[in-house]
Formats: sequence, structure tokens, C-alpha cells
Amino acid sequence: MLTAIDENGQVVNLLEIEVKELTGKYFCPSCKSELFIKNGEIKMPHFAHKSLKACDLWLENESEQHLGLKKALYQWFKKTDKVEIEAYIPEFKQRPDLLVNDTIAIEIQCSHLSMKRLKERTENYQVHGFTVLWLMGQDLWLKDQITELQKNLVYFSENRGFYYWELDFKTQKLRLKTLIHEDLSGKIIYLQEE
Repeated sequence: MLTAIDENGQVVNLLEIEVKELTGKYFCPSCKSELFIKNGEIKMPHFAHKSLKACDLWLENESEQHLGLKKALYQWFKKTDKVEIEAYIPEFKQRPDLLVNDTIAIEIQCSHLSMKRLKERTENYQVHGFTVLWLMGQDLWLKDQITELQKNLVYFSENRGFYYWELDFKTQKLRLKTLIHEDLSGKIIYLQEE
């Protein structure tokens, strides 16, 4: 995770501060347990739980892709919008990857998610008045066939028909696949914008 609470109760955002400036203890915004800073060779600096036993929000083991996409989107949104990274919403115990203008929850999904968890998270946002936007990392990009999870991550509008969002970490691009449909053999066909 990229945010924590310091000993004074202030939110610390690793995208806004240098790791070498950090001193003292840091705590998880949701479970309040102590965190430590990981600053290794492979992933960008991030906070990690000393023990996951007390936390019901699994932000651990985020991939380099996931952390990097969060960082890129945060920096892009903050140019024009109010954006918070990993803002904890205590009413329903969720932390969207990004919260934009207090109403849009951005979720970056880089790995498989159970249908039950997807439905639960999406409905929680909607019931509490948030718009949720799921953006897919590389493992969930559309290919020739569409999976059950991908079907449930497709949106619909009058202008674009069925559409799907993808994030490309390597090229730093956001892709929109629109007018998605299957041909008679079940192959997925779509238009693509970047």
C-alpha cells in the first residue's frame, strides 16, 4: 500500500514524500496495526503490515504493475481533479485504489477476482453513492474469448455499446475497447481507442 497513518494521525502518501524523510511509526488506516516501509530493488517503496492477522483489507503483495499503475493514474488525475490514493471508506470498509472528486472509485484489477467479491465490492460502492470504474491490468486484457469475470467487468452505453477498460503499464496507456460482440464462432470483436 502507498498510504499510511503516522503517529500524529496524518495520512502519509509515499507518492508525495521521499522515503528518506520518513521517521517514526506508521499504521494501517483500516485495521490500525503497525506497518513498515519496504524499499527494495524490485518494487517501488510501499508500506506493508508487520502481521496481516488483524487486517481484512488485503493490499499486500501488490505487483509492480499494480503499484505502478496506481502511481501513474494518481499523477495524471491530480493535474486536474481532486484525487486520493487508497482512501479508506469506513462506512463499508473499502479502499479504492483511487478516489476521484470524492465520488468516483477507481479499481485497478491486475489479477483474478472471485465473482462474489466483485459483486460485493461493486454493490457496496453503488449503494453508498459512488461510481465505480474497474480498469484491467495485463492478465485481464480481452483476448479472442471472453471469460465470466470479463463479462462482469464490461460496461454498456448507448454510444459505445458494450465496452471494457484496459491499462498498459509498459506503454503507460489507457485503452478503451468498444462495440464488443462475439461472432458466430464465439470470437470477440471490438474497436479500440487509446
